[in-house]
Amino acid sequence: MKRVLSALMLTAMASAASAQELPPSVSDAYLAYEAAAEQGEFAAASEAAEAAYNAAREAGLDEALQLTLGMNAISMAPARGHGDGLVTLVETVDALATRAGQPETVREAYLYGLAAAQEAQNSVAYFALRDQFLDILIEQPRLSPVDRVRLFTIEQPPGLADPIAMERRTRLEADRVALLAGNVDPVRLANLTLILRQDAVLREDRAAALAMTDDALVRIDPDTEPGQRAIAALVGGVPGLADILVADGQSMPDALATRAPETRDAMCAHLASRPVPMAPWTEFQIPLRSVERGVQNGVVRAEMTIRNGAFEDLGDDPVQAPRSDYQVMRAIDRLLSRSDYHTDCHGEPVTMSGLFRVAYTGRASAERRNARRIEFRIIQSIAPSAVAD
Repeated sequence: MKRVLSALMLTAMASAASAQELPPSVSDAYLAYEAAAEQGEFAAASEAAEAAYNAAREAGLDEALQLTLGMNAISMAPARGHGDGLVTLVETVDALATRAGQPETVREAYLYGLAAAQEAQNSVAYFALRDQFLDILIEQPRLSPVDRVRLFTIEQPPGLADPIAMERRTRLEADRVALLAGNVDPVRLANLTLILRQDAVLREDRAAALAMTDDALVRIDPDTEPGQRAIAALVGGVPGLADILVADGQSMPDALATRAPETRDAMCAHLASRPVPMAPWTEFQIPLRSVERGVQNGVVRAEMTIRNGAFEDLGDDPVQAPRSDYQVMRAIDRLLSRSDYHTDCHGEPVTMSGLFRVAYTGRASAERRNARRIEFRIIQSIAPSAVAD
């Protein structure tokens, strides 16, 4: 912590034309951060670090100082990453680092942000940051060994493998009901709903999963940026709302007919903007030949076209980093070809383009003689097409 403070103060002195002191709003918040961190109170330290950054922005201090404070706040975000402020924090630091010509700092900010989202089970922030992060990896393909390890640890929240214990479920449900009854924080409501919804799916309680999704979408204001992020996560989360709706064999129109109007509107908008694969969504498999050639990490972005509900082709100009790999593109083609796609909300097979992105990184988990077992972490998405149909 002392090293961070020293760097901060040196930056502050160097950035000012005159040797003015930091405004009390900045210095007091920063000292509160340091005190909390020294005591091991990391949630309080995270809150104070973010307060110092916001105070520096409001005071219009030198951008080099703002960037230092912003990265400090992001580095503490995993201790308190449950709110919508996480996305704003990462995006504003991204803008500062971009203007400063520091692409490595941009990537660092997103790595911290995604790790914070995972730690706090903040699905809303994860979805808001994911596609931007994948595009950043395309532009800056060379991951350091340390960054590869960090990327390998990031998992998509909520990440439940088993149903929640009854005591915790009761506590989370009480929190959800309290949020619904008051002034709605859309991000907290969506995140709680996604945790409980995945739990309900694991318990094979589809009715509860859909009812709590209705409750949330009815209360979230779609005309605010936090509300839009929350709705995007509720519709496209894990498992996806489309998959839950048709899980009992109903058609999409029949399944939506019994849902709240807000749920129908959100689902129809989602299905109209991108091809939506049906469960189970198979993860992209890294070809063995690519692994043997040492291609253990990479990023791909490609335009995909679905016609009458079936995959037709990839676009002419896919982007691969750090280098082109024909085997990887063949594997992506197979994945998309073998996927089934949801109809639109009227039950019609879709014809549209979408933007497929995938980042992957691997590590050797075991080694015996000349054989290695390679495990991979995958981040992938299908976003609205960048090119009009």
